[in-house]
Amino acid sequence: MSDPSSSSNSQDKAVAALKVLIGAAWADGQIQPEELPALKQAVVELDLVDHPEIRAWIRSPSSPEDYRRCLSDYLALHPTQAERQELLNLVTKVIYSDDEVSVEEAYILDEMRTLLRDLEGDDSMPRLGEFQALFSRLLNRIKA
Repeated sequence: MSDPSSSSNSQDKAVAALKVLIGAAWADGQIQPEELPALKQAVVELDLVDHPEIRAWIRSPSSPEDYRRCLSDYLALHPTQAERQELLNLVTKVIYSDDEVSVEEAYILDEMRTLLRDLEGDDSMPRLGEFQALFSRLLNRIKA
């Protein structure tokens, strides 16, 4: 018999990952039509096809603050290294799907790669605060 809390945690992680992904797609101020198929594929891969709020999330512009909050929420769920790598792969697919990478999108990819590298190992969670502070400064520079 499966643990219901484990299933709930997996669903929470999938929803949080999708919000990060949508925030990354909005990084340049709009979701390009070419990014939509990659987002739809991610919805399928994350097993969220029946989630009632997906369309609203995709249609609602996401600010850098929203993205930062979503990333923080995702990391607070303590995703595994494999889950973080999968999120990076999904973000990469979406960002590169329109064959144009904005400065904001490039920053997101670079910081996610840094996060993945820096959070490796069992002692990674104390470094989360360091990353969040760095990411916050980076997004503030983008807005300026």
